[in-house]
Parts: sequence; C-alpha cells; structure tokens
Amino acid sequence: MLKLLRNLFLLFFMNSKITDDRFKIFSEDALARLAAQNTLNQFDTMINDTEALHIALYGAIGNKDTLSALRKSRTESVDNVIVKFIALQRRNDDIIAGKYGRGEPTFIEFFPLGLTEYDQVTKTTIGTLLNRMVQGLTTHVADLGVEMKNQMIAMQHDYDAARGLQVAKKAEVSFARGDLKSKRLDLAMQWQDNLFDIAKLHKGHPERIHDFFSFYLLLPHTHHDNNGNIIVGEQTFLVPKNSQKDAGIVFTPETRFEFINDSSVPFIVMLATEDAHQTVPLIPIIILPGELRQLKASQIGAANCTHLRLINLSETIDGHLTIEILN
Repeated sequence: MLKLLRNLFLLFFMNSKITDDRFKIFSEDALARLAAQNTLNQFDTMINDTEALHIALYGAIGNKDTLSALRKSRTESVDNVIVKFIALQRRNDDIIAGKYGRGEPTFIEFFPLGLTEYDQVTKTTIGTLLNRMVQGLTTHVADLGVEMKNQMIAMQHDYDAARGLQVAKKAEVSFARGDLKSKRLDLAMQWQDNLFDIAKLHKGHPERIHDFFSFYLLLPHTHHDNNGNIIVGEQTFLVPKNSQKDAGIVFTPETRFEFINDSSVPFIVMLATEDAHQTVPLIPIIILPGELRQLKASQIGAANCTHLRLINLSETIDGHLTIEILN
C-alpha cells in the first residue's frame, strides 16, 4: 500500500521511456477523449488549458479526429452560452427598463432594437452584443450594481473560452517562456492534474479510465498473439458465465499486465501451458469486480507458461475483463 501511495507523488509523464513523439500522440488522443466526454461542458477549462500547453510544446494539432472532437465540444459549449445569454438579457431588460424607463437614452444604449436582436442572437453577433453589455454595465455600474457587471463579464469569459480564443493567447505566452524541457514539464504537470481531477469525479469506477486515456500509447509494445500478430495496448475479453477463455497473448515471465475487472463478478486469472486446454495448478489470482491490479507474469505462474487463462466462476452472469500489457 505504501508503495502504491508513494507512486501517486511521481511525475508520471516525465518517465524517460516516454519519448516526445509518444507523449504528443497520447496528448492528442486524450484531448479528443476529453472533448467527447465534455457533454455538459464541465471540462471546458481543462481542455483549454491543456490544449494551450500542447500547442506551446508541439505546435498546432494535426490529428483530424482530435480537431473534430474539440470543435464539436466547443460548438456545443457556444450554443449553451447563447441560450444562457438570451435568458439573462430578458431579465436585464426588465431591470434596466425599471431603472431608466423604456425609450430613454440610457435604456436605448443597452437595447437600441429592444430585445429583438438579443432573442435572435447568433454566433456571428453574440461577441458584439456581449461587448456592448459589458461596456454599458461598466459605465453605469453605480446605478445597476457590480453584480450585473460581473455576471456579464463572466459570461463573456465563458464565451471566449468556448470559442477557444484563450487557447491562442495562452499559447503565445507559453511560446515566449522557457525551453523545450520546461514546456514538456508544463504539459506533463497539466495532464497529471487532469488525471487526478478526473479520478476524483469517478471514485470507485476504475473502468472509466478508458473513456479518458489510452496509456498504451506512451510506451512501445512488441507483444504477439498465438498466431504471431502484434498486440498493441489493451484487449477486452467477454467471458461467458461458468466458462474459461484463453487470452491468446504470448509473453515472458517479466511481462507486466494490468487487469481491470469491468464486470460485477470476480475473475480468476491463471497461466496455461502451450496446450490452452491445460491450466497449470499454480497461483490463481482473483480480480474482484471494479478492481485494477498490476502483476508480472512470473507472479501468476511458472516460467514455461506462455498463455493467459481467464476463468469466470459465475453460474449466472457474463463478465468483462480488460488486460493491458505494460511493457
């Protein structure tokens, strides 16, 4: 337990085995996954901050899938800001009319066309309308109060963030400071912060990590299945109730595995001989529901065993097990 907790204090992404090229691919993939999960725009700030540091280190993002996911996420976010802006302006219309009277010069300063242009606001016009409201509320803050002004400034900030305008500005600042190592550290620290923040949101659900990250992209893999095909990263197995399955992964005693039990039933993991129908009666490892476990091949069988066997003891429920080869 102490070793596991100590590992939480390490700089995960500054491992010397993680090359800049691999970190770039990982970062772009993780940004796309983060954008795909950003259905409530809860990750807007995280995405903007991370993308800025990514651009500062690697330049413009070239992955089309990543750009598409980010664009879709921000489009949804801009739409949400527009809806909120319309609702806020209807309320502000009543407040400002009550203070100055409709048709009076100050009211017209805010609403020259009444509510019409606000109700019909688009992505093309919202920037101009936000600027008008911020300027007006700043000029008349003594009459209308600081809360109305700050509320509109916050909405303008949300709009800028949703459109990604902050990304370019932050990237310019990042380009101007530090060397390559410093920028790599900045991005590594950002992704570690992201990892911890996401983990806090999904405590007790380790399977959600696959929605946000593909860690196999960080390290090289040269493993093969029984037919000689290269295995890259993780594999997910469906093991029917009361049955066994050969994972078909060829490995050495030093190969490290990460097991994630995504199902509601416990799994037994064992090694098998070349004959996949003969399980070796050595060390059965039980992977509990929701558990994430890292093990060396040598910890779950003899040196001459080369096949991984998965056993679902449940009489009623099929199970899912995800296996990732770590090195």
